[in-house]
Amino acid sequence: MLTRYQNHFLMPKEIVDRILPVSKTIRYVLVVDNHGETVFSHTTPRSLINGDQSESIAKDVHFLGGLLKVYDDIVGENIFTHLIRAKGHILMFHKAGWIFLVSCDNASRQEVADMADEIEDIIHAHMG
Repeated sequence: MLTRYQNHFLMPKEIVDRILPVSKTIRYVLVVDNHGETVFSHTTPRSLINGDQSESIAKDVHFLGGLLKVYDDIVGENIFTHLIRAKGHILMFHKAGWIFLVSCDNASRQEVADMADEIEDIIHAHMG
């Protein structure tokens, strides 16, 4: 039987394990809890982010999530954020206080949209 602590990390790892095969363009996956702490991360060999940067990125992502809450009363809770950067895409899925960040190569917007739909389905399937 898993302790509460072990279960806290098992579910995100299982979700990340299902996200990674969605596309060969995925470089990095980070799961951040509602306190801005890294729960789980996976860096692929092609990632522009190294493992040492995960904690800093987790804090930044949590802070960004807080900024987006300003609009919750106006347009509803944030469920997905897509940032397009010069070197790739960053997808952030917001679910039950957690943020799942997925970075990927510069792919077409349609390819990224399809990938985002599939990742969102995986997160919902595991988190209800």
